[in-house]
Formats: sequence, C-alpha cells, structure tokens
Amino acid sequence: MAVRIEAFDPGLHDTRDFRCGSDSQDNVLRRTAKRQQRDGYTRLYVAFLSHLAVDGRQQGKGLGRILLVDAMQQCQRAGQILAVRLMLLDVADAAGAAERARLHSFYASMGFRPLPGRPDRLFLSLSALPPLQSGR
Repeated sequence: MAVRIEAFDPGLHDTRDFRCGSDSQDNVLRRTAKRQQRDGYTRLYVAFLSHLAVDGRQQGKGLGRILLVDAMQQCQRAGQILAVRLMLLDVADAAGAAERARLHSFYASMGFRPLPGRPDRLFLSLSALPPLQSGR
C-alpha cells in the first residue's frame, strides 16, 4: 500500500471541506497554520493513500479488508511521526447505487463515517484504532 506524504501547499491542498471533528483544529489548519508555515514557524504535511482495488476474480476472499487494514496501520505509523489524526477516502466511481451502498457498508464495518455534506467522502479517526503491535 503506497502512502504519499508531502509538504502542505495551500495552492494545491484545499482545506475548505476538511473536518476533523474539532472546529478549533479545523480553524487552525485554515488560518493560523497556513500563516505559520508561510512565515517558517511550522511545517505541515498531508498524506495521500493510493487507490484500493481487488481484481474481480479475487473479490470476496478478504483481500480488500487486508489492504485497508494495512493502509490504516501505515497511517497510524505515520501519525506517530507526523501527527496524522485521521484517514480520508472517497468512494469513487462506484458503478451504480447498489455498488456504492456495498462499498459504504464495507467501509462502515471498518469504522469509517461520511463527512457531513459529503456522503462519498469517508473518514476514520486513527485514535479509534487499537494500538499498533511492535514489529512491522
């Protein structure tokens, strides 16, 4: 599972729809943090997960769950270093309402919830996950 972590760029990373569950944190990201980064007082980073997909011939065998758990653990590890607090994912290009509902159900079973006003953008607070085991 590839995770791309890059420096925050207000020209590239739109924070208008970002909601972490704390208005004060959201406001810090939108106002104070941008200015502090511009002035050299702080550095912000954002993490992106690549697409998750399982070949149709292999679906139904638990591989999607394995991939998602791995991505969640990678985000947890990144959070220990970079203060990553949540995962965002988009239910993209689902073929029809039934497929979209199936994907929403799968992600909900893994703890993801829709962002208010953005039903196809889901989030998971990393603090809701069990602690990482030592090793990998």
